[in-house]
Amino acid sequence: MPGESSSYCAEQVRLGDNDRFLICLFAPERERLALFALHAFNLELARVPWRVTDSLVGLLRLQWWRESIERLYATDHAPGRMQGTASTSGGPLPHAVLDALAPAIRGFALSRHHFHALIDAREHDLADAPPADMAALQAHAEATAAPLMQLVMEVLGARDAAAHAVARRLGIGWTLTSGLRSVPRHLPHGRVMLPTDALRRHGGPPASLRQWPQSPAVSAAAAEVAAAAATHFDAAHRSRAALPEPARSWLLLSRLGRLYLAHLRKHGHRLFTPALQRPPAARHISLLWHHLTDRP
Repeated sequence: MPGESSSYCAEQVRLGDNDRFLICLFAPERERLALFALHAFNLELARVPWRVTDSLVGLLRLQWWRESIERLYATDHAPGRMQGTASTSGGPLPHAVLDALAPAIRGFALSRHHFHALIDAREHDLADAPPADMAALQAHAEATAAPLMQLVMEVLGARDAAAHAVARRLGIGWTLTSGLRSVPRHLPHGRVMLPTDALRRHGGPPASLRQWPQSPAVSAAAAEVAAAAATHFDAAHRSRAALPEPARSWLLLSRLGRLYLAHLRKHGHRLFTPALQRPPAARHISLLWHHLTDRP
């Protein structure tokens, strides 16, 4: 049932992407359901590299999503109707996220190429190679975040190039920030999303997992990434006039990001500090205040 699919997506986003879940709540109901579907889809893609031990299996899984998206966009002989909104037996789609995406794609005329760009980006994630430098890290952030943010803008009625440029900045800044916070969680799995050249420039990457929390090189590299994220948030804020009113709630993402960056700075960019693994206590109040005063 559509309601069940939407509830599933909302719960997945609440649990797996809680910051953006909170921002979705500021959208009107129809748009909110579409936003939950988009972010649940993004979570499914992001989890693929972590759920497989063989890159071939990961490629097959991503191909399944690619083909599923194609089916959602296919049309039959009835004008305006989308194939793929039900199985051949008349039942629901084989995944709740697809069930929720179908009306979102149809209702908001979402651009197909953004979905495929997100899938392509996760194929590169299967290689699991650390970024060589800041340019590589930011390119990864753009590939995995900008298409999602541009789909968000389409749901909220912002389809022009200027609005999508703001969305790109927000996506990159947010992904760099959340990537810093995820380093302690991802490191034991061999995934390091800090620029290799920055680590070397500040003394080299630690030789063992045990040395990472105390490493000055890690903190210095993290500070460089944080500075880059702040630059993207500032650029998005300066261009806020490019967003129509309904889309401006997503500038709250830059507010949250800057809150996290301030928290990191307070702790000397020591990523493994336990306090940094918990969201700031004031984030709910901060989001509400800036939403009500329209000053993200």
